[in-house]
Amino acid sequence: MAPNFASAASSSAPSWRHPPADLQEKYNVSVLPKGFQPTPEEEELLGMYDTIRKFEKEAARLKEEEARKRLAAAAAKFEEANKTGSTRKRDKTKKLDGGKDKDIHNMDEESISDEESNDGSIVIKEEQDEEKDRFKEVIKERKEQEKQEQLRAELLGDKKESDDEGMDIGPTIKKQKRSEDEDNKKSLIANIATEVTPPHDFSKSLELKSWEGEVLFPSQDDEVSWSPPPSASDPNDGALEFTLEGFNMAEAQKSGKNTICIKYTAPNNSKRFSINIAAGDHRQYDSVLFHFNPRQFEKGGQLVLNNKQEGMWGQAVNVPLSRIPKIFGEISCTVMIQVHEEGFDVFIEDKHCARLEHRTDINIGDDLFLQFPVTDDRRKVENWTVYKVWWGHKKIMAKEDDLTDVYGVNAYTGMHPNKLFIKGLKPIKKESDIDFRRANFERFFRKYGGDRGVIVTIPTNSTFIFIECATEQLANLALEEMADKYDIKRARRKKHEALKEARAAAKESTEWD
Repeated sequence: MAPNFASAASSSAPSWRHPPADLQEKYNVSVLPKGFQPTPEEEELLGMYDTIRKFEKEAARLKEEEARKRLAAAAAKFEEANKTGSTRKRDKTKKLDGGKDKDIHNMDEESISDEESNDGSIVIKEEQDEEKDRFKEVIKERKEQEKQEQLRAELLGDKKESDDEGMDIGPTIKKQKRSEDEDNKKSLIANIATEVTPPHDFSKSLELKSWEGEVLFPSQDDEVSWSPPPSASDPNDGALEFTLEGFNMAEAQKSGKNTICIKYTAPNNSKRFSINIAAGDHRQYDSVLFHFNPRQFEKGGQLVLNNKQEGMWGQAVNVPLSRIPKIFGEISCTVMIQVHEEGFDVFIEDKHCARLEHRTDINIGDDLFLQFPVTDDRRKVENWTVYKVWWGHKKIMAKEDDLTDVYGVNAYTGMHPNKLFIKGLKPIKKESDIDFRRANFERFFRKYGGDRGVIVTIPTNSTFIFIECATEQLANLALEEMADKYDIKRARRKKHEALKEARAAAKESTEWD
């Protein structure tokens, strides 16, 4: 049974879950709060730890018992040898007869021999011999006691507490000297804690929160993985498809769903595979907003990002495979695609590799659609295996102030007429700090905002902000007057903003016509 934290914490007896004051100070730990309820995983792990501790205690007890048995056997052997030696000494003591010399037994390391004269009483000689025997016995007893103490010291160590629970199980076995290899070995708990992420699951370092998203695949317990069926005749024949519900461009930056995470493997002999993201009117994926297509053997290996409108492919963004983490031949890989107002950012094993800036405007409130095609345009079946797909919200991972090595960035180079970019600020996370900074910059730049004031945009935990002025003339004035106070320049027009303006202009032109 797994341990009960609440009862352990309330117990007065010291334990590793309710440590005494000296251990709290030594290991910098504290008592669990009253009423603390652990998760099932914690219950299971701590139950396992309790079992290990019991096995360790039992092993220590058995070793101690064996040592005591050896001590008892050694003591019995010594007593037996002592008795036998005493008997032999008495048998060798003989009365002198006919004036002959009497042999006296050896005592310790010095040979004791006295020549007894035939003159004198036999009784006196016997008393002298008995006195010598008693003296030799005292010496030997002391030497044997020293040997026994030395043997005890070798087999038993000092009496110590067996564990942090304050239990006394008697003398502990003296530890043998550990080899260097044994010192480098990790404990069972350490091995569990550093267990490698399984190929079919996401790493905990990705921080994919269950309350911020959902697992799209596998959706059933009997589903393990998906691979393109070898009998497919076109890209849509048996393709794996999902609806990315809840996407809203306006909310993607803050709390809305914006991230697709895919765990997959592509073998060494795989030539290519692909991922499509499309809007609702894709017409069997004849129009695609984002196309992800690694090609292992084409032009030395490259990752191709592109879009498609009514069957016509756009200008591709080509990324050499040598410049990004390995995609083919790995046990498993993780690719993340993050959608926001700048475009589609591609992260492979946490590295920001490329961006496809928006080429088609996405209507607010439209669902997106995710597809894993079965074949390429030439009807050749693609070779890869999908283990898991997650859709949800993650903080924007792209660092807008450092995108120099990211392919596809700034493909659209238009500058925003009345929006400014200020960098070099201290990053802040708390909402109260963000509100305070926004209020300050709205006050500092008030005169450049016209009647409505400036619009200040502050991304969380970033070193930059955006300030939108009322007109282009006021933006130019702000650049001149604030250049000595801030690292300020004109902001780049975001692609989706340009697309919106173009659509609005086209609509206005149509209405006037």
